[in-house]
Amino acid sequence: MFIFRSFTTALNSVRLSQDISLACFLAEDKIWEIEQKSEDSISLTKISGSEVINNKNFEWSYLISPDDSGIKDLSRLDFSLIWPEGRKVKQQLNLKAYLISR
Repeated sequence: MFIFRSFTTALNSVRLSQDISLACFLAEDKIWEIEQKSEDSISLTKISGSEVINNKNFEWSYLISPDDSGIKDLSRLDFSLIWPEGRKVKQQLNLKAYLISR
């Protein structure tokens, strides 16, 4: 029984690690897209969407807002990614980045 529980726990850890890796790759890709689109003009924008990877629905959203530092042409990007884990639990990844308009 102990060996079975250990194996199950290890397998669940590997699955969670894989999901976190997929979430990080997706977040990196989306943030890069946002950076490329925002080079022309930065305005207060909130956009969301979803993508299915390995039969998991990753829901993402972001908000671009002016930064409070007072630096001209600097905006803050708040990026959030949520995906299901199990029946009721949802995992979430929140990232922040800064954008400079040129």
